[in-house]
Amino acid sequence: MHRSLLAGLIGFIALHAIPALGVEPHIEVRGLADGFVHEVPVDWIEVGGYTWTGDSPFLDVMLTIDLSLSTFLASGADIDGDGRVGWVHPLALGFQRGPLGGANTFSPRLMSMDQGDSVIRAELLAARRFIEGVDFSRTRVGVVTFSKAASLRSPLKDSAGPLIDVLDRLVAGERQRVRLFSLNAGTNTSKALAVAAAELLRAEAADATPRRREVVLLTDGMPTKPKPVPERRLVATAMVLQERGIGTHFFPLGPIGVLNTAFFEFVDEHAGTRHTMVGNKGDIVEKLPQARLDRVRELEVENQTLAKPGRALRLFADGSFDAVVPLSSGANRLAFRVTTNDDVMVEVFRVVHHVPTPSDTPEGAKRQREALEGFAKRLEERRVESELVLELEAAHDRAVEQERRISIEVERSVPAK
Repeated sequence: MHRSLLAGLIGFIALHAIPALGVEPHIEVRGLADGFVHEVPVDWIEVGGYTWTGDSPFLDVMLTIDLSLSTFLASGADIDGDGRVGWVHPLALGFQRGPLGGANTFSPRLMSMDQGDSVIRAELLAARRFIEGVDFSRTRVGVVTFSKAASLRSPLKDSAGPLIDVLDRLVAGERQRVRLFSLNAGTNTSKALAVAAAELLRAEAADATPRRREVVLLTDGMPTKPKPVPERRLVATAMVLQERGIGTHFFPLGPIGVLNTAFFEFVDEHAGTRHTMVGNKGDIVEKLPQARLDRVRELEVENQTLAKPGRALRLFADGSFDAVVPLSSGANRLAFRVTTNDDVMVEVFRVVHHVPTPSDTPEGAKRQREALEGFAKRLEERRVESELVLELEAAHDRAVEQERRISIEVERSVPAK
């Protein structure tokens, strides 16, 4: 970051004081009362719940997505999964030098030779994965897009369907937007924050339920609008959001973000924001759904009776989580432990009484096989912990063999007529 810019920002910051957000951690285990009796033919239990910091378990999030011209360049990753990685044609590298003095002469196809692998496709897929991981019983999500200006694409919603429709329409209209933005280039990050904050404040005024509020902003560049000092306007806007109790989490994508790490660290320090650098632009697809939107650093789930950790643990951006925990016959003491960035730790416990149902009869063997089939299928759909999926598949194969053996023994025991 240039020294003159840094000096100007420091002078601006000196005039303001930023209150800190609450960092008290909380954890709630969903649908698992202490003393719960678990009567199933498999020695596992699926658990889930919520973690959060601050005063409310409810959350509003505005996904704020950069659609400036550079986001239509290739991301460097196979985003659409077709086995080919899009690349930028050399002729596209001059797209900023048009005869009108702006980015107005280029072919959209040259910006990514596989348009399904562009940065904007990576952003939209990441947003989709984020939405798919949200627990909408606690969280509402809205969508803002921006370039030189900013637009509210969806107000806050409490279900995934309408939001996915918005993302699908953005994908479908990609080429139209490239042509439009070619004459409207620029990155007005402060305007994007303002539009997102306006929707959060509107929702706050319409709903008396206390909620945490976050703006999640994806961008592959530094702010270029409004002139003359867009960086200062961004810091000022982030400070206003913080004063209104709205958190901001930046996701700078690619080398431009990395080169300006000092700037984002400065904004974090003085405006209470957070940032997650994504050096390889395509990695946003995995990093956004796993981001922490509060001060929770780590969640641990353990069966203390067996001294074994939970498996296939997923902690989503909105603080919801799920896992599977091994059980032994009888009482099992499960521990759920959450730790914040400031090393503040909270634990809750549940005792689960596991009563394995018999599997030494044809009906019992069938129930065991079906339970293992369903368990393995749900884990596979979650795309986590492939080793555990393999373990369950092996257990399923043993259950099938046991069911077959029991059936043969039963048939042999029936007297011939």
